Amino acid sequence: MAGPRLLLADDDTRTARRLARMLEEDGWQVELCADGATAMARLSQTPPLDAIVADFGLADHGGVALHAEARRLTPPVPVIFVTNYPEHLKRMQLDPAPVVMGKPVDYAAFTVELARALGREAV
Repeated sequence: MAGPRLLLADDDTRTARRLARMLEEDGWQVELCADGATAMARLSQTPPLDAIVADFGLADHGGVALHAEARRLTPPVPVIFVTNYPEHLKRMQLDPAPVVMGKPVDYAAFTVELARALGREAV
């Protein structure tokens, strides 16, 4: 059985690949994209996503636009932001408030937040 499907949208390809490898080792199916336009286009494709991990400062469409679009899907897809600017993003007071984590990512804390966003227990 295939694991949950996650879109990882980050223009820092080195960091994204490292995070993708760890997630795949934990059973996730990870799709990488390096810009907001590609991430936005993926939202309307199948198979559906279980979660999105995005950088705040994506080129083309920023992470905030991606978050808003993901919330419009049925069912809404949870978004976790991984960014160099966590405090800036937290001050934006998005509704509903996404999970925001700073870079470099604490993988153990990240997996707890990812599981929580999906209503699951952490591995």
